[in-house]
Amino acid sequence: WESKGFPAEMLIVLGETHTISTVAVCLNPSAIWEARIQEIAVFVSQDGENFTEVAPATQYQFDPATGNRIRIDFDSVEASFVKVVFTMNSASPWAAPVTMQILPPRRPSPAGRLPMLAFAISHHFVISTDMGIPSFQIDTSIIPDPAC
Repeated sequence: WESKGFPAEMLIVLGETHTISTVAVCLNPSAIWEARIQEIAVFVSQDGENFTEVAPATQYQFDPATGNRIRIDFDSVEASFVKVVFTMNSASPWAAPVTMQILPPRRPSPAGRLPMLAFAISHHFVISTDMGIPSFQIDTSIIPDPAC
């Protein structure tokens, strides 16, 4: 998915209410993509109409040397809709996420073990030109171990 300028909004419909605390954004991991800074904000809603900002617009460094991925962490919140708003990209005039993951808070774990996640909802964007009309499809899946 590529936006047509800024601001660019991506609305993710979770299908039901989940407790979330992180949005992971991944760009193309290819080394041909130069490092870049993108400014991103996150909003949540339970009804799809009234949104609350949970992560204000902040500049994030994407670097292909480290996988071109970032995490936006915020206080745990109940959400049925997540709106990710891109407002700047230092390397191009558009936003172009490849994968976004909506993550729950880390659960307490037994002593000596790493914290576990209950779920992650991953969205992978697939470009389509079905019937000559540019569009995109979001492939949604729940994954046990998030990693863009």
